[in-house]
Amino acid sequence: MKTYILFLFFFIICLTPASAQTTTRNLDQNSLLMQFKGTWEGGYGGNDTLLIWQGNPIANNKGLYSYAKVTADGKAFLEAWSLIAYDQGLGKISWFELLSDGTVLPYQGEFSSTNSLLLYLYDKTDSQKIILKSNLHFRAEDVLDVTDTNMISGISKSYVLKRTAK
Repeated sequence: MKTYILFLFFFIICLTPASAQTTTRNLDQNSLLMQFKGTWEGGYGGNDTLLIWQGNPIANNKGLYSYAKVTADGKAFLEAWSLIAYDQGLGKISWFELLSDGTVLPYQGEFSSTNSLLLYLYDKTDSQKIILKSNLHFRAEDVLDVTDTNMISGISKSYVLKRTAK
């Protein structure tokens, strides 16, 4: 009988899904999102390529509107506009980016700590398929380390943005 009870106990333990305690639910995702306010600049690719990103709070600090421009040799070759906010229904940050060619990129993610945001870009034809993973890590208040990983090719690209204006 003891063996049966021990076996049953072990069986139940093994079948019970592990639920790692997470602190992300305890983080104020919207307040953390406001860390992106201001103008950020940094090299993006080659030596002559510059990314300028401006984040502006909207809706009483409930979200951000952003504008980004990538230039090479002083000429813009890509522009993007974004709406970014914490979606209480999803429990995630939603980030929709409109590129200058009309492409819309839907990202979702969350802060895993007070200084790290993990974002996923999903395939528009398969909402379960992640095509890009972006890890944005505040090294300091005005220094942001970004690593973008293409989930199809496995190629990663890292760059650093520095806040130039609040």
